[in-house]
Amino acid sequence: MDGDRPKEPTFDKPRSYCTLARRELGLAPYSIDESLQATVDSYVRLGVLPARG
Repeated sequence: MDGDRPKEPTFDKPRSYCTLARRELGLAPYSIDESLQATVDSYVRLGVLPARG
């Protein structure tokens, strides 16, 4: 890093594969369905979205 910017250009991939977290910590990412459901559930809990009736 050079201050708050990378010293060399970086490529922003459209997906993250979390290889370091998987290898060193044994973590696995949530599926897209699980991530979306958790996001919607939290929005409903916070009152950002109305609850389904």
